[in-house]
Amino acid sequence: MKYLKVLLVYFTFNCLVHLPFLNIPPSGSHVWRQCNTLGMTRNFAEESMNIFAPRIDRRNETNGITGSHFPLFEWQLAGVYKITGEHYIVARLYSALIFSIAMMGIYTLLMQLGVGLKLAFAGGLGLLSIPQLYYDSINAMPDIYALGLALLSAVFFIKDSKDRRVKYWILAVVMAILGGLIKFQFLV
Repeated sequence: MKYLKVLLVYFTFNCLVHLPFLNIPPSGSHVWRQCNTLGMTRNFAEESMNIFAPRIDRRNETNGITGSHFPLFEWQLAGVYKITGEHYIVARLYSALIFSIAMMGIYTLLMQLGVGLKLAFAGGLGLLSIPQLYYDSINAMPDIYALGLALLSAVFFIKDSKDRRVKYWILAVVMAILGGLIKFQFLV
């Protein structure tokens, strides 16, 4: 299977299993985190797209610029908001796409390890069978982005160990660093 075709199948499946939830506001055990993420996203879209100056809503007497994880998730979603407007379904579809890329990371990793097409494909789908990941896969939280980057980093490290090409090593390191900046636990 071509990688784009597999990604499309993963994305479609992810959207279908979450269909009843795609257009609802943030909810669940991490509602506070989702609201913070979406607030920062909205502030990027409405105020400044400076990725190094993320703004929160609770500003008090400040300009709202805050210390934060690296807000790549929020910044990219803000770019999408500039095109589509701010809608819950847009944020959830964006999260589903990011998670589908993480599913591709597992698929590619398993393919590189030689497990075969069917098992690799099932491995990607298997991520949705983990309750926490099923929940996170459509919620506005950067954890899934960090997970996807960590998996893709592993893919490129394996490619580098086989092919010894500096571009794979660079991609692996950059993805590991970005994943770690987004969510430190994924760097570890």
